[in-house]
Amino acid sequence: MNAWRVVACLFLVLCTACSGSREDFPHSMKGYELYSWKVGTDWNYTLITGTNRPKTFEEVSAATGVVDDHGWTKITLRGVQKTAQVMARLPKGESVVWTCPAGQGYSWPEEDVIAQISDAAQSRGLDFRVER
Repeated sequence: MNAWRVVACLFLVLCTACSGSREDFPHSMKGYELYSWKVGTDWNYTLITGTNRPKTFEEVSAATGVVDDHGWTKITLRGVQKTAQVMARLPKGESVVWTCPAGQGYSWPEEDVIAQISDAAQSRGLDFRVER
């Protein structure tokens, strides 16, 4: 039953994030971080509020979503289109760093996918960096 609650909460967060009914995500003093990894044939992404601490793969890849009133955001998504839609909710000029720390379960998609996400970020006016 707890798994169903997690899925239901994640669904509501994603619907709110992608529906356009929510105002832009809050500005983050340390920007946002984007992570990617592949499960089977699906690419997964997490957009999370930037911090000074390293995050574990388990923390980042957990199927939980949070957008709270204190500015903490963590949204896990599947696919380029949903990731681009969520990044379009970030404030213009916001810093986003896409990183995949080696040896922790993260991976980089193909170059054309990286280009699609980079183009979406740039068209939104984000300060977007890919750090390999």
